[in-house]
Amino acid sequence: SAKSEAALRAQAERLLSFADADAPLADVAFSLATTRSSMEHRAVVVGEDREELLAALRALAAGSPSARVAMGEPGVGGKTGFLFSGQGSQRLGMGRELYAAYPVFAAAYDEVCAHLDAPVDVDAESLNETGCTQPA
Repeated sequence: SAKSEAALRAQAERLLSFADADAPLADVAFSLATTRSSMEHRAVVVGEDREELLAALRALAAGSPSARVAMGEPGVGGKTGFLFSGQGSQRLGMGRELYAAYPVFAAAYDEVCAHLDAPVDVDAESLNETGCTQPA
């Protein structure tokens, strides 16, 4: 993060020296996430290996577009997202209520159920068993 887009590119340039020096990238990422202030301009680079990450970081530093670079400002647009953390967070009837209220949930549920031997009953006690909870 940085106070301006130019400062963000300059930060990316500085980060290249750490990444090029074979510093453990997980350590660099952890330090960036936990020790730097969150400023108005932010970016993230993604990649499956060091070379992809370096290429994305070079693109960010140069101000070049890249599918591996996402930039943004906090509080601009977007909607709230909810995470249903999985087994143990469900309650009987929750799936039925989500199905009725959210067409995208209903479509995803129907798609998953099409791959199962039998649909998951979101109102039965069996929902608390792993074999039903995981697909639900």
